[in-house]
Amino acid sequence: GIPRQKVLNLNNLGLVYLSLGKSDLAKKAFDTASEISSELDWTFGQAMTRSNLGQTFLQENRVSEALRHNKAALDFLDTAASKWAYGSVLRHLGEIQNLVKEHKSALESLTQALAIHRAFSSEEEEIITLSHQAMAHLGLQQPDQAQASSHKSIELLATRPHSTHAPQVWWQHHQVLHATGDPKGADAALENALRAFLRLVANLKTCALRPDFAAIPLHRNILKAYAKRQAASKDAQACAFKRLRAARWPEGVRCPDCDAEVKPGAPSASGLASHRCGGCGARFNDRSGTPFEASKVALSKQLFALTLIHEGLTPDAAALAAALGTAKDNAAALHDALGPALETSPWLRSLAGLPCRD
Repeated sequence: GIPRQKVLNLNNLGLVYLSLGKSDLAKKAFDTASEISSELDWTFGQAMTRSNLGQTFLQENRVSEALRHNKAALDFLDTAASKWAYGSVLRHLGEIQNLVKEHKSALESLTQALAIHRAFSSEEEEIITLSHQAMAHLGLQQPDQAQASSHKSIELLATRPHSTHAPQVWWQHHQVLHATGDPKGADAALENALRAFLRLVANLKTCALRPDFAAIPLHRNILKAYAKRQAASKDAQACAFKRLRAARWPEGVRCPDCDAEVKPGAPSASGLASHRCGGCGARFNDRSGTPFEASKVALSKQLFALTLIHEGLTPDAAALAAALGTAKDNAAALHDALGPALETSPWLRSLAGLPCRD
């Protein structure tokens, strides 16, 4: 009937708010759905709403409350009548059990959920459940099983590259490979997590939606890990300076003082090249006279910041600091320098985009 449809609509609305990082609005929708479900004595509606409230608390890092709501959701479900929903709630429960280090219980929940999803041929659910299962194996110090589950999840994801679960699946694959001694594979997985995240951003933009990604722990973790990797990688640094030179001087290095063509200097070990004008004698380097000149932050990390600002993911210095995992004063200086410059400099805008592969 109509009241039950209202419960479903409110749950869908709450999930949209949740995907946008607006947990307060999501909670209001779920609370209203919960009240209506209770009045109707509709156990399925109560179960789905409790599970979704659990995901809301998880986004707010209130893990114990998330765990309590997901366990309560299972109590409302009749497994015979609502087996698919039971599997979905079990998957959410297993994810939370991993976070509170109840890895044995998590593995049991996820193994049961996986069997249900496979029985219903629900590949989307199978992908994310396998990924969580890998994390449970990792917590139980079972590296071979962790890799097997994670690789299977990635294998299935290849058939659904635009899955909404892609950022999390790649992020957890990164964690598994990093923990099991495959740094090169872990780096590649991290880049794929970032690419999947940016695809999600682009899709939401086409719907005129403005997410608050700083409120979503998964996205913060991906951005911080990538920024840290970019700052630490010598290859990424060299690549960043190469990109800067190509964007600033597409037809060859030119003197900022007299605009004469200049023979480029050899890059240093860091990738930075210094130049001397044969005409006026001016000395300058790749960063001279650019918004990157005064910052203490590695150039590769600055270019990543440029992308985040350009994409509208970090509307202020606090959000940029959280995304980069850097000091607030450094983030504020970057935000103040790069934000206005992006408005007026076409060559600077051309640098916005993913840092190049190592």
